[in-house]
Amino acid sequence: RDTTLIVTSKKHVHTHDRSVAWVVATGRGSANHRVVEREEDVSCRTTEAAGAKLLFKGGEDYPKALERFDDAPPVLSARGTTALLSSPSIAVVCARNASINAVRLAQTLSKQLAANGYVVVSGLARGIDTAAHNGALARGTVAVIAGGIDIQYPPENADLHDAIAESGLLLAEMPPGTQPTPRHFPIRNRIIASLALGVLVIEAAQRSGTLITARAAGAWRRSDGGSRVTAGRPDRRM
Repeated sequence: RDTTLIVTSKKHVHTHDRSVAWVVATGRGSANHRVVEREEDVSCRTTEAAGAKLLFKGGEDYPKALERFDDAPPVLSARGTTALLSSPSIAVVCARNASINAVRLAQTLSKQLAANGYVVVSGLARGIDTAAHNGALARGTVAVIAGGIDIQYPPENADLHDAIAESGLLLAEMPPGTQPTPRHFPIRNRIIASLALGVLVIEAAQRSGTLITARAAGAWRRSDGGSRVTAGRPDRRM
């Protein structure tokens, strides 16, 4: 398959084809990959206009926890405090249609995790994600969003989106301007699980995407020699 990418340098690239983006970002290519250069890269300008920057795999700010995986995105858009990516983190996930008790529990546990030195990572979706981010907001939280870095979704979380950009960190794999669709959420979930030391499932159906994310995270950790995290300080593991 021929793929045309429009870039201004080997470092400024946005594409839905992650493998092709990584080929260009590392300067490796083949006859099947045609790179068309122009003076202005629209994606890069849009990223900057949103107050964000690009993180490249292998770069100083790229999350080390994510970099270990073969399917790690070659390029991420980031808006906020990238230093949070160096702190121990816990992912908080759940179905969007969570019960009120689950929402309350998520906010309480996230607040406690943040107070004990963990960065709470979630997806800025309705329900549990929103509660988790709100619980940890005062100490910094990471939101991995399904659309572009400049897209506030869902609309009712627009204020939270901006608050996280101010005191936490927004991460996006999709190019700026990308409206989230159902296929983007599993892609986002793999990043959430990869960033965290562990995944906290608040509430989920047996065959839900939430449990798929948690099981995948468990498999990655076992293959990577990772550890589960117990209650307490970030240095307590088993």
